[in-house]
Amino acid sequence: MGGGLVRRPAALGLPLHLNGGGHQVRDLVHVDDIADGTLHALSCAAADRETLDIGTGRPTTIRRVADPIAAHYPNAQVRETPMPPGTRSAAAPAPPTWNAS
Repeated sequence: MGGGLVRRPAALGLPLHLNGGGHQVRDLVHVDDIADGTLHALSCAAADRETLDIGTGRPTTIRRVADPIAAHYPNAQVRETPMPPGTRSAAAPAPPTWNAS
């Protein structure tokens, strides 16, 4: 979930629906960092034919992203909503990270 998916509705004064209270954990990475990691992997012999996971290794909850955005927009409201049917409530463990340095 990028900041834009939260910021746009907040700027419009729409409620921010946080399924499961926004406690899901994600490894949020900026697109420039993913591009840099991809270019680095393409030039690294050790990465040849390997599956790579480019990430920060820092877990961030969706609520941690939503709360400061909602605070910035006075008309935004954070609403805790139930998880959709069939959705896992717990985050899957993060896969191991790879460092080509």
